[in-house]
Amino acid sequence: MHTVLITGATDGLGLALARRYRAQGSVVLMVGRRPIAALDPAFFTPENYCQVDLALPDAAPRVAAWLDARGIRALDLLIHNAGIGYVGDLERQEPDNIRALVDVNLWAPIALSHALFPCLQRAQARCVFISSVAADLPGPRYAVYTATKAALDGFARNWRAELRADGSGVTVQVIHPGAVRTAM
Repeated sequence: MHTVLITGATDGLGLALARRYRAQGSVVLMVGRRPIAALDPAFFTPENYCQVDLALPDAAPRVAAWLDARGIRALDLLIHNAGIGYVGDLERQEPDNIRALVDVNLWAPIALSHALFPCLQRAQARCVFISSVAADLPGPRYAVYTATKAALDGFARNWRAELRADGSGVTVQVIHPGAVRTAM
């Protein structure tokens, strides 16, 4: 049985992936910022759902501690799906929104990959980064969002090369979906 951890799993693509993997018999662990009381209790339980805001500096260690408290020592698949998408001309964006974009879309996947690397290595896992076609498509009002996704792509490509060179067995994949109907 495979163990899968999905961030941004409370709606949209993340929830669809969680449902799909669970239907296939995987143990699905989910991370999201919504309170568990606001979620479907038949699907989200304290044993499979970690409520944490990935924009916070202590998010990655909190997720690692949550897994450790449940005896999860290995992950077969880590899907970095959480993302936010403030849109607007750079000069009109709030600095806090710019920081949140960088923290959630770029810093959180890097920090979480780092914190969970022992779990990934134990299972010779696959680490999937959900990026965006926007990473390669410049457009007005998307400068910061696009920059976070392009930087995420650069990180994933370089980390993949490092992992191949060191023979850890961990693989990296980047997926670039187009527009997805989601609350993001």
